[in-house]
Amino acid sequence: MEFWPRRKRASPDFQIDKTSRTFYDIPIVPCYNYLGLTLNPQLKLNFQLDYVNKKAREIYSKICPFLSSAEADTRKNLWQIFVMPLIEFLLPLYVNENALHWRKKVQKLVLGTFKLYMGLSKNTPNNLTQTLLGYDFHQRAYFIQEISRSKWLERRRCSPEALSRRNSLE
Repeated sequence: MEFWPRRKRASPDFQIDKTSRTFYDIPIVPCYNYLGLTLNPQLKLNFQLDYVNKKAREIYSKICPFLSSAEADTRKNLWQIFVMPLIEFLLPLYVNENALHWRKKVQKLVLGTFKLYMGLSKNTPNNLTQTLLGYDFHQRAYFIQEISRSKWLERRRCSPEALSRRNSLE
């Protein structure tokens, strides 16, 4: 898959055989699932949002009989166990998303799935839901990005090429 900016087309240097949909015997796909994250060429959130929503509702339908008699703490714990890891995969895309529309959709998904698991009405105010949630995904997204950036810089600093350059300078 080639990644390109949303408002531009694919690179002319990237020539795909239209009949076989391969590039040097590597299959070309419109979207790719990698470790729970659905990637598409423009890195849009819509595929991942649909996947998380579908998966959260599927899990909810399976544990619904148990949730009907569960306390609020148990409901919240089950949301944290089953849905929060799916939302964590959204966060790198969320940080790099410029469109306010998609950011609001992520917020709606997070709060909507939480309300579903907690048995709250859809009309429950978002600030109350956010307080019950006790999880600021916006802050968490930037925290994860900063950790990833520091790990990347450390890997670059400790790469064999960087170490050999440092040794040659000494």
